[in-house]
Amino acid sequence: MALLHSKSDPDNAEDIYRKAEEYWSHASRDVDGMLGGFAHLHTPDIRASKAFIKKLRTKVSVVLYSYLTNSGSL
Repeated sequence: MALLHSKSDPDNAEDIYRKAEEYWSHASRDVDGMLGGFAHLHTPDIRASKAFIKKLRTKVSVVLYSYLTNSGSL
Protein backbone atom coordinates (compact mmCIF):
# COMPACT_ATOMS: atom_id res chain seq x y z
CA MET A 1 0.00 0.00 0.00
CA ALA A 2 1.35 3.44 -0.93
CA LEU A 3 1.85 6.02 1.76
CA LEU A 4 0.12 9.37 1.35
CA HIS A 5 3.00 11.17 3.02
CA SER A 6 6.63 10.16 3.12
CA LYS A 7 8.08 9.45 6.52
CA SER A 8 11.54 10.39 5.24
CA ASP A 9 13.19 13.74 5.74
CA PRO A 10 14.00 14.98 2.20
CA ASP A 11 17.14 16.66 3.52
CA ASN A 12 18.52 13.42 4.99
CA ALA A 13 19.93 11.60 1.96
CA GLU A 14 21.65 8.97 4.12
CA ASP A 15 18.33 7.94 5.69
CA ILE A 16 16.55 7.87 2.31
CA TYR A 17 19.20 5.62 0.76
CA ARG A 18 19.26 3.36 3.82
CA LYS A 19 15.49 2.89 3.61
CA ALA A 20 15.68 2.26 -0.14
CA GLU A 21 18.38 -0.36 0.35
CA GLU A 22 16.28 -2.03 3.06
CA TYR A 23 13.18 -2.06 0.85
CA TRP A 24 14.94 -3.48 -2.23
CA SER A 25 16.82 -6.09 -0.21
CA HIS A 26 13.44 -7.70 0.61
CA ALA A 27 11.74 -7.25 -2.78
CA SER A 28 11.49 -10.34 -4.97
CA ARG A 29 13.98 -10.41 -7.81
CA ASP A 30 11.47 -10.64 -10.64
CA VAL A 31 9.13 -8.36 -12.57
CA ASP A 32 6.49 -8.54 -9.83
CA GLY A 33 9.00 -7.43 -7.20
CA MET A 34 10.34 -4.64 -9.38
CA LEU A 35 6.84 -3.30 -10.02
CA GLY A 36 5.70 -3.68 -6.41
CA GLY A 37 3.21 -6.44 -7.10
CA PHE A 38 1.78 -4.92 -10.27
CA ALA A 39 3.31 -7.16 -12.94
CA HIS A 40 -0.19 -7.85 -14.25
CA LEU A 41 -3.04 -5.37 -14.29
CA HIS A 42 -6.69 -6.20 -14.63
CA THR A 43 -8.75 -4.65 -17.40
CA PRO A 44 -10.68 -2.32 -15.02
CA ASP A 45 -7.37 -0.95 -13.70
CA ILE A 46 -6.12 -0.29 -17.23
CA ARG A 47 -9.38 1.42 -18.22
CA ALA A 48 -9.32 3.63 -15.11
CA SER A 49 -5.68 4.60 -15.71
CA LYS A 50 -6.38 5.50 -19.34
CA ALA A 51 -9.43 7.55 -18.33
CA PHE A 52 -7.37 9.38 -15.69
CA ILE A 53 -4.62 10.23 -18.18
CA LYS A 54 -7.20 11.34 -20.77
CA LYS A 55 -8.74 13.64 -18.16
CA LEU A 56 -5.32 15.05 -17.26
CA ARG A 57 -4.59 15.67 -20.92
CA THR A 58 -7.54 18.06 -21.15
CA LYS A 59 -6.36 20.01 -18.10
CA VAL A 60 -2.57 20.07 -18.47
CA SER A 61 -0.41 21.54 -21.22
CA VAL A 62 1.05 19.17 -23.82
CA VAL A 63 4.56 19.65 -22.42
CA LEU A 64 3.48 18.54 -18.95
CA TYR A 65 1.41 15.70 -20.41
CA SER A 66 4.48 14.33 -22.19
CA TYR A 67 6.36 14.41 -18.91
CA LEU A 68 3.54 12.68 -17.03
CA THR A 69 3.16 9.83 -19.48
CA ASN A 70 6.88 9.13 -19.43
CA SER A 71 6.76 8.62 -15.67
CA GLY A 72 4.13 5.87 -15.86
CA SER A 73 3.82 2.49 -17.47
CA LEU A 74 1.02 3.25 -19.94
